[in-house]
Amino acid sequence: MSQLAEYLAIPMRKPVLDRTGLTSRYDFAVDLTPYATGNAQPQDMAGMVLTAEQDQLGLKPESQKGPFAFLVVDHAEPVPTSS
Repeated sequence: MSQLAEYLAIPMRKPVLDRTGLTSRYDFAVDLTPYATGNAQPQDMAGMVLTAEQDQLGLKPESQKGPFAFLVVDHAEPVPTSS
C-alpha cells in the first residue's frame, strides 16, 4: 500500500501517506477511461484518480493537516569547476 500512496502523490501533487497498516503486496488495476472526457486537462487527473480509486478499489483518502518533513531550496549558485 505504501507504493500505491507514492504513486497517488504524483497526480495529487502533494504527499500521500499510507496509514492503512497493510504491509502485504497487492496488484491493482484501475480503469480511468470512464472518468476521462475528450478535453480532460492534466489538472483533472487527480480528480479522476481519486474517483476511480474510491469506485473501483473502495479506498477513500482523507485530507488532513499535520507536520510533514520536506526540504525547501530557496537559493542555489553554481559551483566553479576546473575544466
